[in-house]
Amino acid sequence: MGAPSNTPATPAFSNARNAYLSWTMDAARIGGAIANFCDHSEHAEETDRPAVVEGARELIELAFEIADFEREDLLLLYTGRLAVIESESEFQTGELTDSPPLVAAGEAETLRDLQEIQIGHSLRFSPDIMGLSRANQLRHHSLRVSMLVGALAEQARHGKRREEFITQEIPDVLATGLLISTTMHERLPDIPAAPVFFD
Repeated sequence: MGAPSNTPATPAFSNARNAYLSWTMDAARIGGAIANFCDHSEHAEETDRPAVVEGARELIELAFEIADFEREDLLLLYTGRLAVIESESEFQTGELTDSPPLVAAGEAETLRDLQEIQIGHSLRFSPDIMGLSRANQLRHHSLRVSMLVGALAEQARHGKRREEFITQEIPDVLATGLLISTTMHERLPDIPAAPVFFD
């Protein structure tokens, strides 16, 4: 590890760093709850299902919060992310503009809309994951959260890969929250997709 820089951080960078440190810790806590649930399930021990359900909702809120901080439209980022995944997939046939998930994403108004869009997208373009048992799906999502924790920590440390982080990782936070909710049999409410405030 190199020696710490003696150059003082600018106020803007300090504010961003503090925000991303907080989000990193939130995501790490959520990931820990999911991993704990998976571990206890394997040992037939008591599990904390509400912690995982709440963690999924926190990830969704976190995505909106980060996008707002970056002055980005999360729904546009999410639609763009789906378009990239679908355009690069071997499962893509026909014109991308005819993709049901993408058409729906452009018209999404509620959290339930987004959940249904993610389900449709994942069934078509991630059959390997959606075909797993729910226990194994949750393990996969746990890995995804760990990857997102790393991406958030990278932003807290030096803010590199900005464009990639904004276009990929921010919408991935939303998608992961949606997928965990579905895996846990949670039907998200018909409340406006932005801003998100769960009761």
